[in-house]
Amino acid sequence: MQTKHPTFTIMTGCLTALALLLLGATSVQAGGAKIPNQSTRAMGMSDAFVGGADDASAVYYNPAGLSNLTQTEVISNLYGAHATITSDDPGGSETSDGRYYFIPSLYMGGPVGESGTSLGLGIYSPFGLGTRWADDVATRWAQAAAPGTLALKLSEIQLVTFNPVISQKITDDLSLACGLNYFKSRVILRGQLNYGPSDGEVDLDMKGHGWGYNLGLQWRYSEDITVGLTCRSEVKVGYEGDVERKDSPFGPPNTTSDAELDIRYPL
Repeated sequence: MQTKHPTFTIMTGCLTALALLLLGATSVQAGGAKIPNQSTRAMGMSDAFVGGADDASAVYYNPAGLSNLTQTEVISNLYGAHATITSDDPGGSETSDGRYYFIPSLYMGGPVGESGTSLGLGIYSPFGLGTRWADDVATRWAQAAAPGTLALKLSEIQLVTFNPVISQKITDDLSLACGLNYFKSRVILRGQLNYGPSDGEVDLDMKGHGWGYNLGLQWRYSEDITVGLTCRSEVKVGYEGDVERKDSPFGPPNTTSDAELDIRYPL
């Protein structure tokens, strides 16, 4: 995979603009780091599992499918992820560190009494991962770029979702469900900024949380055909944290500023 330098032009005199542009870069990274598969069985069935969801991972794929459970189930998964990015430029070819990530998930669900009600809970990560470049590479990129350019050393997002759901069997063939999504997240960005006369490091470390919901419907049309519908809301995560500038030639060399930012996650 090839890409241009991970650099972004910013207004060097404004920490708020810096944080906003850094977060804009993170949003691009996050869009490329969606983790859509949360169950090995569902991966094998592709999108058909939305209609045929009948195990505890239905919490994620279609919570109405929990009504198919006759007893409590618990499912856990562990995924491994590994990727590298290569950048070609006149100074040579550089490759990101290709770090490894391990992504766990846990689902549980089952019927409650004889009323056709089922409850479930999912704990999983729909977004994550990151990219890291060697410090000397980012420094070289920043020094070769125009003043006000930030070359990223590290871009990482950590996110876990808690998703309780309830499913109700309306008839023998129709089930409806709804659930809440609670996102807890951390964003870490580190880069080398070209101040003009010199360069220095800029760090962003923020934590946040947000709420959303998911809905599901499952209808058995016949013995051989089951129809499933599911939708998820956006989740706006409000982040708070610090932006730190180091080795600035303008004013105090090291400064720290509070930052508040929002990211809207598509699920």
